[in-house]
Amino acid sequence: MLVVTGMFIYLIIFASYIELNPLITNIWYRIESDGYRHFRLSNLFNFIIKPFYVKELWFFQYWDLNYWIGSLFTILILHSVDMIMLRINVFKNIFYKNI
Repeated sequence: MLVVTGMFIYLIIFASYIELNPLITNIWYRIESDGYRHFRLSNLFNFIIKPFYVKELWFFQYWDLNYWIGSLFTILILHSVDMIMLRINVFKNIFYKNI
């Protein structure tokens, strides 16, 4: 569950980042040739799977464009927070049982 949660949280962060970054923008919310703005979630999906066929996206300087690296870090952070909260709860249970 933690993995799915982490990937979903990072998906929102990643989609916002690539759309709002002035160097990347217009990936999934773009102005088409008809002059109207359209959502193109298929472009977001293509951008997410791009590291599997463009090896340069695995290099350190491009980690911000690699969804999978960001998801891994998000999952690790969530796991660390979860472990800290677990230890705090265990400590509280031990401490309050002795009072």
